[in-house]
Amino acid sequence: MALLCATQAFAQYTIKGNVKGIPDGSVLYLTAVGNPPVKLDSTIIRDGKFMFRSVKNVPEPFWATMKKDKDFVPVADFYVENGNISISGTRYKTTVSGTETNSQYNEYNNNINSLFSKIYSTHTKMQLTKDAAVADSCKKALKALETLQQQREVEFLKKYPDSPIGLRIIEYRARSASSKQTLYLLSLLSPAKRQSAQARQLEDRARQLA
Repeated sequence: MALLCATQAFAQYTIKGNVKGIPDGSVLYLTAVGNPPVKLDSTIIRDGKFMFRSVKNVPEPFWATMKKDKDFVPVADFYVENGNISISGTRYKTTVSGTETNSQYNEYNNNINSLFSKIYSTHTKMQLTKDAAVADSCKKALKALETLQQQREVEFLKKYPDSPIGLRIIEYRARSASSKQTLYLLSLLSPAKRQSAQARQLEDRARQLA
């Protein structure tokens, strides 16, 4: 028991980064994803290298952000959880590895990002065309791509029912999904995850709107 308590007491995350293309001396902020985002820590980048270290008992989505003019722009999008997290790449394209949730997040992004680029290009084409037939074709293509995206989200939820990423997916979908669809997505979560405060809030809201 003493050994278990000691292990839990000293559990922490260490985020080490090596990102090219960032000016030396830039300030990098560890920013919790939210509305509004909340900056919780900061560090100075030297030769592209930086590090954050603290404790996070529950995996949560974060950005590593830097100030550009009056705005803060993301350098990396990842989950902070206890363990050794590595961020590498360039300022505009980073890779995060080292922990279970971030491996799942990489898998999710790899499956979804290719669809986002197709959705964006198809939507742009539809907006620019003056040909009704082309516009109609684009509209059908968009519907098919959006359906495929939702199918891939369901596949992810089924594969990782206990992942914190699942609740983030469902929260996003619940903004436009029917109550029935939201409740179905929630049913794909593990029993423990369905008992979380966030899941119960989403379920209550869906049942109220049913």
